[in-house]
Amino acid sequence: MGREMMGCEKNVAAEEAGFEEFDEWFIRRKIEELLRKALFPSDGYRGLEATRNEVARELAEIRGNYARYGEAYVEYVGRLGEGEEKAIKEAEKAMREALEHVDELEIRRTGRAHWKAKLPGRSWRLYVHLKPSGYWEVEIRLHLRVVKLRLPDTLRLPPELLRAAQEGWIMGDASYRADREEVTMTTAQTWQVASFPGFWPGKEVAVYVDRIEIHETRVSVKWYVVVKGVRDAPRWWSLSKKEKQGIILAEIEAANRGEIDIFRALKLALLYVTDGMYPGSSNTARHVLDFAVGQNSRRVRTEGAVKVARLLYEKVPQLLAYMVASGCQKAEFLASLASVKPRHYAPRYLEVAGVKMTLLLVGASRALAAVVYVTEDNEETLRGFPERARREGLEVRKVKVSKGRWGYRAGQKELLRYADKRPIVYDTLIAFVEERLGAMPLNHPARPSVERLLERLKKARERALRKLGDQDAKE
Repeated sequence: MGREMMGCEKNVAAEEAGFEEFDEWFIRRKIEELLRKALFPSDGYRGLEATRNEVARELAEIRGNYARYGEAYVEYVGRLGEGEEKAIKEAEKAMREALEHVDELEIRRTGRAHWKAKLPGRSWRLYVHLKPSGYWEVEIRLHLRVVKLRLPDTLRLPPELLRAAQEGWIMGDASYRADREEVTMTTAQTWQVASFPGFWPGKEVAVYVDRIEIHETRVSVKWYVVVKGVRDAPRWWSLSKKEKQGIILAEIEAANRGEIDIFRALKLALLYVTDGMYPGSSNTARHVLDFAVGQNSRRVRTEGAVKVARLLYEKVPQLLAYMVASGCQKAEFLASLASVKPRHYAPRYLEVAGVKMTLLLVGASRALAAVVYVTEDNEETLRGFPERARREGLEVRKVKVSKGRWGYRAGQKELLRYADKRPIVYDTLIAFVEERLGAMPLNHPARPSVERLLERLKKARERALRKLGDQDAKE
């Protein structure tokens, strides 16, 4: 009872300080809990054996698909399978020993929410950490090298197009170390570790099973890939993922303005398949490319998404086929988008004081908004924009998009006030909402909100036109 009271008091004090304190006893029990889950899974939990079987099945399918690319690719995927099997065996041995001797583990705190555990006389280590999401994770670090090789060129892309595809990876899951002239990627997706070396033909590539991760809902295999000898890379390749957000937003915004060539299509397609959000096999009517940029969701809308897919299908079909053969579901989605029939798209911009503001539906209620981001190309045009917009009758405010990146935004209330003074604006807003509603599946949860918004806009336009007519009559 005394120990429980002391633990409660310590946790309360720690929570007041901004984080929760966990003693060694708690960490030891959390290790035991997750090890048992992984080795003896209950229904609904993907344990170690199920993970082994799933990854082995995925690699077997990819190996069969890669027969068309030659013996080197088939052998490469075969080596991945051998490495995964060896890594799982080593991890399982360590996990069973740790579980059997859980009360003998030496546990040391290594960070605010990180711990390291070892068993004297054993070489393996367990790493425990509490993720920002509030879930716990135990890692068995292996860094087991599976293969070191140079693959022949199977994509057969011109150098400038290959570089554009590589930049899509860099904007997504890959990183560049300029001091070492190497590109690295850590992933738990089997298709990524299988396909990634193909985008660096002739380069020395080393692949490792980096660790086995035990999450609260599943076990996963984490791969680590290193590509050496990557020279003459642009300086922005070395930026952190957070610092690249501005570049990603600029690419998405340009695509939504219709500025899409094969180079931008390649970058956005590879960014999408590596770091985009798959709509799900049951939502085939969704013809957009959704991205998570930091804490926000951004999208290339239907017209741009279809154009990206068509350019890939027409100009580099071998790249699309390679990613599909690798088992990438988002590549299959892109391939399906290429067959979407063209249609007339309503205006998506509201021009105010000489500036084109992008129209959006935001939030769960799908409220109207208009936004323009500050870029090097439009920085001069946007100088003094809030004052000029205010003189035209629209209130806009400056908003922070990401570190060092800004924009201007008008919400639904401001847009409707503006349209009341200029009823022709309602035509643009209504056309935009109608187009978005037409692209929504009938069972979309936000559809009723958009339908109500459309009805509200139409009634507001009628009132504004009547008011304008009354004023003309008085004059």
